[in-house]
Amino acid sequence: MQKLMIALVAYCVPTLSLAANMYAGVNLAASDYEQDDVVPVYSVSDIMSLGGVFGVDFDEYFSAEARLYSGIDGAESVVGNSVIKTELDRAYGVYVKGGYPIKGSGGNTMMRIYGVAGITWGELEFSNVTFPSVSPVSEKEEGLGYGLGMDINVWQEKAYINLEYMDLLSKDSFEMDLLQVGFHFRF
Repeated sequence: MQKLMIALVAYCVPTLSLAANMYAGVNLAASDYEQDDVVPVYSVSDIMSLGGVFGVDFDEYFSAEARLYSGIDGAESVVGNSVIKTELDRAYGVYVKGGYPIKGSGGNTMMRIYGVAGITWGELEFSNVTFPSVSPVSEKEEGLGYGLGMDINVWQEKAYINLEYMDLLSKDSFEMDLLQVGFHFRF
């Protein structure tokens, strides 16, 4: 399914870009991870990642985008007598956005509030800081990602600041949320 989604995006994005406005940007994200199928519940905050986004606006209400995140700093938590470091190796996904533009007195869009949903693939790495000889464990997951955000216009409806909260990966046994801020540019 992963290869099918990548092929679909690779086919559709160039075709759609001929008829719509494109945008790209970078995001800095802080993530929380909680796994509740272990005792005690494993929870860690402030996993930092850097993300890139490429999207297509179909109109002022709907868009589609692809995102890629790469971990830049992990976070540590005590489990029993060990300190476990959790890092986001990478995450990527395809999403649709539905939003509502808020216009200023001159008719220009001042900000856009939106909801986003799509499929996320991610890989986390868990390493034992207390006992470094223990091999790190890597976990690959895929799932539904969804969230809410806003784009705040900073220059001629071309450059904007992006603020977003997203449930990046959610399964029965764990959840990974992120809060991000970014700078995006329409071209």
